[in-house]
Amino acid sequence: MAKYLEALPANARSALSTPLPNGIPILVLSAENATADELRERNQWVSGGFGSRHYQIPETGHWIQLERPDAVVHAVDEVIELARHQRLLR
Repeated sequence: MAKYLEALPANARSALSTPLPNGIPILVLSAENATADELRERNQWVSGGFGSRHYQIPETGHWIQLERPDAVVHAVDEVIELARHQRLLR
């Protein structure tokens, strides 16, 4: 956990400066306790992208992957299907 917390500031800066790629489905999962500002920001991330979606996952905090692994698995499956569909449309 200490290594995770130590790397967090640099990783957050990198993520903020990296544009989201065009033309691929993006699926964002937010915690139930996300703020209104966080939800608006994430909705903006997915606006206009093919098949891109934002879900707020009930009964979660920061550790969605531990609290609701079923939601993460479903999200991965959904992105795979969206990518397959997109490839078929080309």
